[in-house]
Amino acid sequence: TLRMVGNESVLATGHVSTIAQSPCARCLDNLRVPVRAAVTLLYQTDERLKTPDKFPDLFDDNSFWFDGESIEPAEQLREMLLLELPPTPSC
Repeated sequence: TLRMVGNESVLATGHVSTIAQSPCARCLDNLRVPVRAAVTLLYQTDERLKTPDKFPDLFDDNSFWFDGESIEPAEQLREMLLLELPPTPSC
């Protein structure tokens, strides 16, 4: 779900899911691992978000810059899914 927060921010909330493929940690057979992550991302037009390392006290890890026209969440969604992968998937 996307909704405007104020005049210059968009809040994206929901869930993202996929099926990852990974070798089993015990037998090395290919596994299909379902992965699901909760999503809460805040996109803002604040130019300082282009270089968040310079302003670590102003923003949290779920705040991102956007140009005011379009949002490209692929990188953030990928990272969220990667964090949900099991460290040693097994059948």
